[in-house]
Amino acid sequence: MKRRGDYVILDNGAAEDLVYGAKHLHTLAEQLEPDEIVIQDVMGSGNDTLAMAQGFARYAQPDYRYMFVLQGTSMQEVLHSLRVVSNSTWAMYVTSIGIPRHLSTIDKYFRVNFLEFLLTEQFDKQFDFHFLGAHSWMKEIVLLAELAEGRVGIRGLDTSLPIYMGLLGLDLTKNRYVTRPQDFFDTTYTREMI
Repeated sequence: MKRRGDYVILDNGAAEDLVYGAKHLHTLAEQLEPDEIVIQDVMGSGNDTLAMAQGFARYAQPDYRYMFVLQGTSMQEVLHSLRVVSNSTWAMYVTSIGIPRHLSTIDKYFRVNFLEFLLTEQFDKQFDFHFLGAHSWMKEIVLLAELAEGRVGIRGLDTSLPIYMGLLGLDLTKNRYVTRPQDFFDTTYTREMI
């Protein structure tokens, strides 16, 4: 049951190597009642992600908001995807853009520079933006927060990083990044562990 003020996003599982079709995502949405569904995407492939999003359009329902995840291996490919979604009639159902952490492996400043571009070009007037995951370069979080301060369409950054670092007793501002274990999401944490 959602509490007042909660905003629930149904992820598509692509970052976890899960493949859910549009029908299955909507079946899950009926059960979980999210506010938003992340459209299918293919990690690293802008063209495949665009093709999936175009096919997904026929399943879009007015009861949900939909997030398109930008994919690519270069700034040019990511910008191409953004422009297609921004200008295509089939993409009218897209309400937000997800910016995944793996883009920061292209260049650690990628998402910071990209957000500056989005704001300069006023894409935040057309879409909300949501950052998916945190990069191991923790200063990125600070820089993104500074750019987003006071902006309505920049929603946030979802990550387990502060939780995991906190469980280890590590200060985000003083310690280096520690990779979470593979079983992080399968482990039961008790109050004593926190």
